[in-house]
Amino acid sequence: MKPRQLLTLACLLMGSSLVSCQSSQAQADARATEVAAEIFATQTVVQALITPSPTSTTTPTKSPFPELSGVWRGSLTTTRAGRCSIAGKNVFEDDVMMAWTVSDSGEISIVEAVASDPEGLYEPVWSGIVDGDLNVQLHKVVDTICGDEAHTYTGDYEATITKQNGSYSLEMETTEAWCPMMECIFDLHYSISKSVE
Repeated sequence: MKPRQLLTLACLLMGSSLVSCQSSQAQADARATEVAAEIFATQTVVQALITPSPTSTTTPTKSPFPELSGVWRGSLTTTRAGRCSIAGKNVFEDDVMMAWTVSDSGEISIVEAVASDPEGLYEPVWSGIVDGDLNVQLHKVVDTICGDEAHTYTGDYEATITKQNGSYSLEMETTEAWCPMMECIFDLHYSISKSVE
């Protein structure tokens, strides 16, 4: 074969190879573009799936319990249930005022004062809880003297607060052993109310 023909053949082969290479490269580029598009689409879907939901705009329900805080007023009836009486009476009526503090979770603390004790010597410590149905459980602790000895007595009350005609009302009672060694035992009945603010 003549040198001129060899050169022509070589050029044809090279040209064919170049076209083939260019075609292969174009196919690879096209495929890469498709893959990139698929990856982008997948990421977009995944991103949509993991995007957090918008924050709820629902207003939380206001707790009704703080409305119970404030001054409750009414009467305290103490009835003899043992050997002792109060001021020579088997039934002793007294005016009572109770300052309630009620938290959002329903925990109660109370400061109590009675008209017959203007000096504030009677200092019961109250604690308790109220639930969503206005059922209350109250615990009272009183430090006193029984005979010649220091004595602590307690009173536990369970009742339900009612709401009617713009006010809250509560009737509760229990038996308290003020001085067991002297058989000084009394039934106590509280009847108190508070205006709705």
